[in-house]
Amino acid sequence: PIPTPGHDLEPIEVLDAYLIPVQENDYDVLLKVQNPNPKHGSSNVQYEMKFFNDQEKLLATHEDTFYILPGQTRFVLITPLELPDTVARADVEVTSIQWQELDVVGMRGVSLIADADSFLEEKTAGVYGRVTGSVINNSDFDVNEVDVIVIVSDGDDQPIAVNKKTINTFIAHTTRGFEATWYSELPGDPVRTYAEAHTNIFENSTFLQRHGQFEPFQDFY
Repeated sequence: PIPTPGHDLEPIEVLDAYLIPVQENDYDVLLKVQNPNPKHGSSNVQYEMKFFNDQEKLLATHEDTFYILPGQTRFVLITPLELPDTVARADVEVTSIQWQELDVVGMRGVSLIADADSFLEEKTAGVYGRVTGSVINNSDFDVNEVDVIVIVSDGDDQPIAVNKKTINTFIAHTTRGFEATWYSELPGDPVRTYAEAHTNIFENSTFLQRHGQFEPFQDFY
């Protein structure tokens, strides 16, 4: 990484990358990323993924962004992703980060606690199965939009199905339910479920004006 003058920051790490087949040449991609910096987060982490077949031919390139809070480890979901051939390997690289420093109060953010029930197989009316669950907004702040990522894993803790739901107008100190549905058979036996909820506090102008101050700068890789 190219150092940024005046700031001694660690790069954001991609801990895991999972390529989950949905249908022929149709995939979901799940990234597990970590920000080791305790005071700096980013509303704009740019990354690039490259997908290769079994002959090491480049099939496609995907560029996107995600946000991450100070000290946070989180999942990033890319769905759906249709590729021209069967993928054998995927590489991911963080290409740039727009760092922002949060003050002590701002780092408290919005506390969201997600819980998922067990995977329920149905196999009726075109539905293969579903996961229900709930999210608690355990803070004093109303939230415009919350993203919920739902992960179903096999007995080896490998993700075999993912889903994303959105909760709008989430009032402080309330609980909201969600339901994630799959319409095709999973590529494995569902054993465990997990859910996590996120909101982009960097775009919540009311929250930031009252409780946080940012010092933005750019760090390119």
